[in-house]
Amino acid sequence: MTELLFRKRKTKAGIVWEFRFEVASIDGKRKWFSKSGFKTKGDALKAGNKAYDDYYNNNIHVDTNMSYADYLDDWMKDFIEDKKAQSTYNCYSKIIELYIKPALGNKMLRGITTMDVQRFIDNLAFKEHHSYNVVVNIKAVLTSSFARAVSHYHYLSINENPMYGVDTPQKREVARVANSHPNNYIEREEFIKIIERFPAGTTAYLPLMIGYSCGLRLGEIFGLVWDDIDFEEKTLTVNRQVQYNDKTNELILVSPKYESYRTIGLDDVILDALKKEKEKQEMDAANRKNYINLYVQISKNGESRTHGAVNITGVKNDNDKEIYFVNRRADGSFVSPRIMQHTSRVIHDELGITRFTTHSLRHTHDTNMMDSGAPIAYIQNRMGHKNIAMTTDTYNHLTEEKTKIGNAVLNKVNSITKKAR
Repeated sequence: MTELLFRKRKTKAGIVWEFRFEVASIDGKRKWFSKSGFKTKGDALKAGNKAYDDYYNNNIHVDTNMSYADYLDDWMKDFIEDKKAQSTYNCYSKIIELYIKPALGNKMLRGITTMDVQRFIDNLAFKEHHSYNVVVNIKAVLTSSFARAVSHYHYLSINENPMYGVDTPQKREVARVANSHPNNYIEREEFIKIIERFPAGTTAYLPLMIGYSCGLRLGEIFGLVWDDIDFEEKTLTVNRQVQYNDKTNELILVSPKYESYRTIGLDDVILDALKKEKEKQEMDAANRKNYINLYVQISKNGESRTHGAVNITGVKNDNDKEIYFVNRRADGSFVSPRIMQHTSRVIHDELGITRFTTHSLRHTHDTNMMDSGAPIAYIQNRMGHKNIAMTTDTYNHLTEEKTKIGNAVLNKVNSITKKAR
């Protein structure tokens, strides 16, 4: 064990005492734990002995300048990457990169306070208007990461864990704020403009049409294969969603959210668009000698995955199944969900429809179905919602037409009131 050292330090406030002792090296470099500001050597000795004893009993954090962002990278590698399902790893990665690192990543791990985290959580719920489930999921990642900092890394003591005392906003309060936020319903005229900008033949056309006409989630749209479409029965079956693993550059097929396998009806417009696309792809395959972008579904660690650019004569196991994605290019290559990021930017910047997101098409489809008088249970099944409350509560937004009708009624009521006077 290293020796406990003491020294005087001259500060603007006067002479103070400091204790320090050497701790475990990091990256081969010597590290020290120190603390100053004591008025007497006796005070420094008392505090130093306790810190020294606590450290060698693994009760105190090794004082480093590690940022929370760097710590999260280590935590993901040590506890999530190879120990959780790939879908869980992808979900955590998105939460960390999109939400946690931008807000807290540049802070020192030991410098993050309970109030820092509480303000972050409240901001997500009440200023950025994220759903209750999103807020809860982000908090879960925070809680898990800080718990490991205490229990395994010993970067923090139990009393230093900033998650203790952090409150989760009440679900009804988050829902109230979310419902007061301007809706992202896409009017029919707006969607027509969008389709005129991305007509048949563009890579974004079919995903846009499926989202608007069927209300599928993004991963479900791009997870569709032609076996999922029954042209005779006029139905589409949701069997999977596709996710992308940035680490391995690999597509992964996983179950739909909430295990919401379902079969839904197709209207004549989307059915015609799908028929034309299938005919086009069959012609492309017949006319191109180099149409080698075939995909096979294989099993790996219990999950079904797809590997791109696998020739039918190349590496392929007997149990692997060839699959043909609905969204693919003329050479057979898979159209990634990432194209919707570019599509959204164009819609925002060129068309001025700034509230558009791919998910807004799902919102719009649900709202249109409710406006048409379709049974709630039917809509719930079509959307793949976990329960009916999600169908009614999450999408309880007004369209512009509803607002106009309501205002007209209000004016009529007010005019009657005036006459009564």
